[in-house]
Amino acid sequence: MNVIKVARSVVVFSLKLCNFMPTRREFLLNCTTLAAGVAIAPVTVFGGASPITEVSLDSIHMGMFIRQVNTTFTVIGSEGAMIDLMLTKVQTPQPSKTSSLRRADSGNEKFSLTFRGSLDQPLDQNTYLFTHNAIGCFSIFIVPIVVNDQEYCYYEAVFNRPGRQPSLVVSPKVVARPGQRTSSNQ
Repeated sequence: MNVIKVARSVVVFSLKLCNFMPTRREFLLNCTTLAAGVAIAPVTVFGGASPITEVSLDSIHMGMFIRQVNTTFTVIGSEGAMIDLMLTKVQTPQPSKTSSLRRADSGNEKFSLTFRGSLDQPLDQNTYLFTHNAIGCFSIFIVPIVVNDQEYCYYEAVFNRPGRQPSLVVSPKVVARPGQRTSSNQ
C-alpha cells in the first residue's frame, strides 16, 4: 500500500470521526487523529519526490506565502477528496483611519490569503488540511468569498497574530530590591 493510500485512509477515517465540526475549536479538539495520522504517514503529493511534513502555523509567516503566489495547494476536502486550490493573492490590510483605536494589536502580523478553486468542488467555511511541496502540511480556516468571477470559487484565510519579535536575551543576574543582598552584590 503506498503512502498516498495510507494517508487518504487516515484522512477519510478522521473526517468521519470529526464529522466536519461546525467551529474551529471543535474541529481542533476532536480531530487530533488527523494530525497524528499525517505525522505517522507523511503525504507525498502527486508523485513528488519528497514527503510533505506537518508544520505548525506558528512557523509559517507571510513571506513564505508570498513566495508561493500562483502555486497550487492541495486541500483534503470531504470524504478525503484532494482538491487543488491556487494561491492567487497575499494581502496586508490597509491602514485604518481608526488605527489609534487598534493599538492593542498594532504589533501583530496581519495578512490575508486568497485561494481560487474549481466550481466543481466547492468547499464550505471550515478548517481544512492544506499541503504544499515548499511549505509542508498545515491546517487553515477558510471562508468562501464573493468575487466577480463566474469560472472559479474563491476562499479567504485571515491571519492576525502576535508579530515575530527578536528573541529576548534574559540576563542571568539576580535582581534584588534596594537594600536586599544577593550573591552577585555581596
